[in-house]
Amino acid sequence: MSERPAKFDAALRLSAHLRRCCAALADGESEAPSWSPVFWLGRFDADARWWVHPVLTEETREDCAALGADLPAGLEQQRPVGQLTTLIQAVEPWLREILASAPAANEEWTVEGSFEPTRYTGRFARLPGVFGPLDDSLPGVSLFLHGSLADHTATAFSDVDDFVVLRADAWRDAETLRRVGTALARVARGYQDIDPFQHHGHWLVTEFDLLYYDEGFMPLNVLEGARRVTGERRIDMRRNPDTSGFGKNITSTLRTLRRRLGLIEKEGGMNAFRLKGLAGEIALLPAYVLQSHGERCSKSEAICRAAALYSPDALPALEWATRVRSEFEPLVKSARVDRLRRMAAWSCARRGQAEAVFKRWAPWVGAPHPLGPKARIVEAIRHFANESESLAKPSTP
Repeated sequence: MSERPAKFDAALRLSAHLRRCCAALADGESEAPSWSPVFWLGRFDADARWWVHPVLTEETREDCAALGADLPAGLEQQRPVGQLTTLIQAVEPWLREILASAPAANEEWTVEGSFEPTRYTGRFARLPGVFGPLDDSLPGVSLFLHGSLADHTATAFSDVDDFVVLRADAWRDAETLRRVGTALARVARGYQDIDPFQHHGHWLVTEFDLLYYDEGFMPLNVLEGARRVTGERRIDMRRNPDTSGFGKNITSTLRTLRRRLGLIEKEGGMNAFRLKGLAGEIALLPAYVLQSHGERCSKSEAICRAAALYSPDALPALEWATRVRSEFEPLVKSARVDRLRRMAAWSCARRGQAEAVFKRWAPWVGAPHPLGPKARIVEAIRHFANESESLAKPSTP
């Protein structure tokens, strides 16, 4: 599809914009200015009434015009949740028609496993309570837990990985979308209590994404062994066969990783929050490399195959990241982190606010620390990054 119709590109951009808006709503990522009453109301209450986000951008208006979709007059005066609801309803027929007409592979996934609250212990014993806002009366929401918390192999390094599908019932009116957004924002905030160093919220897609699904956003093999927390077990989708999204993931990950290396060299170390991010990025890169070549490969499988992909100069980076993952517990259970938890509990109703606290004040890990990124490790990480870039299938423009 090198010469794609302009309407199709506009539909893809609109679909991505709606996903980003819905994800921001579900994560409680409000952009209210700090001087406004709405900011302070939202500081202590995750209700979506206080959510502020740029829904009606100039590019969105242009894409709507390209599709021929008319936006109602006075839309600018609505609150952001109302704007988002109206925008989705206005473009929905166009997106369904255009995206469903593109060549794609039909796939059906059914998540058989169910969430089992009694199997969680230690700090993860709080996880069932985190999902409390997702009662059966919440329409249009399917949430699946995957990763180590789904297969019960969680360690102190583990965070909460989910996959959320928003369906049309979720945006049938503004009040319903407000309820959905509020419930998911409270769940996302709970994730930060489970893992104070969690650096992401929900992995969320809408029905429109499923019409032309890009696995670069989230590989579908994460649903193998996943557990349904709420909503429908079955996901029907049309998969975009293009794998260039994984190449873009590699580019983005390498950009962040290299920036972290620059900070390590400048500051002589990094705090535990950024350390976890760096180790996680290293662990993901082998999977991204293999996925960019069309292989549906999990993170653990890719790590096992890394010795055949990377040189002896690069492999110590992966070995170091694996050791960080296995020996991370003292950094999570420190007195400093406990104090930060208490601070965030009363002052941060939204996930991003709590993340900012831990991102700023997490314990320091310098080169002398057993897990500290020493000079030889930094050099190995640099080799690892360069080889990942070379091994990846180039992404198409």
